[in-house]
Amino acid sequence: CFVVCGSKSFVTDVIPDNCNPCWLPPTRRACIMPIHNAYSQVYVGVFDYDGEKTSDDFIGRVVVDIHQLPSGCTLSVTLPLRENSRVYNENRLGSIRLRLRLDWTGGGERAALLSYLPKRNLLSDIQKRTAKYLKDPVTVECPDAKSFHNVALTVYGKDM
Repeated sequence: CFVVCGSKSFVTDVIPDNCNPCWLPPTRRACIMPIHNAYSQVYVGVFDYDGEKTSDDFIGRVVVDIHQLPSGCTLSVTLPLRENSRVYNENRLGSIRLRLRLDWTGGGERAALLSYLPKRNLLSDIQKRTAKYLKDPVTVECPDAKSFHNVALTVYGKDM
């Protein structure tokens, strides 16, 4: 699995030759992602690992909206995998079970939420925020072309 949030990414250990993998405690299965904005999204992509020399088969992805998670609670959810975010696929791609916890520290939740309240003119604030995101692209560091391809599929699905 590839997990991407903002400019950070995480890769779990590979569970070989298993159609229903479970990541046990000694494996690389958990991560902490910094969240700087209440409307961030966490992308989780699932791949069939085919070795270091060949590209991995994309199985599906899920997108978790941070603003829908309650702070301070651990949620265990099973989500259906999708090829992309716009099209419903009748063919079942499987599902993934995630355990999520959101903890805001140092007034982070309040600051993140207050940053979205309009100050003066709502339209100008929206235009400023949109311009900021368009001119400041998010860069995710990838060690190789295969990782870059997997991160891109995780974030954009088969739409790319």
